Amino acid sequence: MHTLETDIEISADGSVRLLSPLPAWLRPGRSHVLLVMADGGAGRRAPSVHEAGPGIEKTHNVCGGDACIASTRIPVWTLEQSRRLGMTEAQLLEAYPSLKRNDLTCAWDYVTANKAEIDNAIRENEEA
Repeated sequence: MHTLETDIEISADGSVRLLSPLPAWLRPGRSHVLLVMADGGAGRRAPSVHEAGPGIEKTHNVCGGDACIASTRIPVWTLEQSRRLGMTEAQLLEAYPSLKRNDLTCAWDYVTANKAEIDNAIRENEEA
């Protein structure tokens, strides 16, 4: 059995690129097993996830890349639209049991700082 260790590059969209050429013994037509292991360091997130603000993340391919409450699939625009339609924070916390009051504070701060983005997301989803 042969073992190959090489450096790889992982782009923001999740595609993988080898940083060195494959050896001759690793050629098409033969059975191979590819195991990719990455050491991103402690506390680092996947490259497709970035913090958009305190408690808010944007993740490629999750909710269309919209800003969401960290570690959830709850878009900030959804919470803001619900608030605009008259839902109270208590009702939102009841509707989304995984949320904490601090999550809503982070969402409202994000809405204030990114009003045009949130307004656009609400408009696009109303038209869909």
